[in-house]
Amino acid sequence: MKKRILSFALVLMFCFSLIGTVDLHDEHSHVHADGGTVTALQVIVITDTSIKVNAVSQGYYITVKDEDSGYNVTTDGKTVGTYENVSISNTEINFSGMAPETVYTLTLFKTDDTQVEQKTQKTKASAPATPSAPTVKGYGSTNITLYTVSTQEYSLDGGTTWQPASSGNTTTFYYENQALPADRVSIKPGTFYSIVTRVKETTTTMPSDK
Repeated sequence: MKKRILSFALVLMFCFSLIGTVDLHDEHSHVHADGGTVTALQVIVITDTSIKVNAVSQGYYITVKDEDSGYNVTTDGKTVGTYENVSISNTEINFSGMAPETVYTLTLFKTDDTQVEQKTQKTKASAPATPSAPTVKGYGSTNITLYTVSTQEYSLDGGTTWQPASSGNTTTFYYENQALPADRVSIKPGTFYSIVTRVKETTTTMPSDK
């Protein structure tokens, strides 16, 4: 019985040692995600200069191109690490060095260079100009009311956390023990607040500076 248990443990150790490996024996070497099979292009994050996608399984690689600018980056032959215009981890791949408001073609290939999937993705527009500082309409021991703009968001802690403006042209922040409307933050009496604003990030545009 002891010998069987020992053999079983050795088999388990061998199996676990194979998780997260990189195949270096084929003509190509590729990174693949641990703990599952990912064989489709999944865009995770878009900025004005980068596109982040999921890492793909062993046996696949991704190329990103823009014919007009000559941008041409591939994960083919690359393992986990940072390279020119691409950073690879076990879970995601970040393509960088891109131009704002530019359409890039992302293509998924098998290691035998068979095309599996192709899609286009446009980068976001660069951040708009920084808006004017917010104006206080009024305040009391239990609230602060600002004149606000619907396309902007506001922070009472210098930019650490943000919340959108109300639907009208003013937004009120309430004392922490009061019932709060949706998307409002609480304040404390006798406390100094550093209030800043920025233009909100959208699906097509980056947020402005504050």
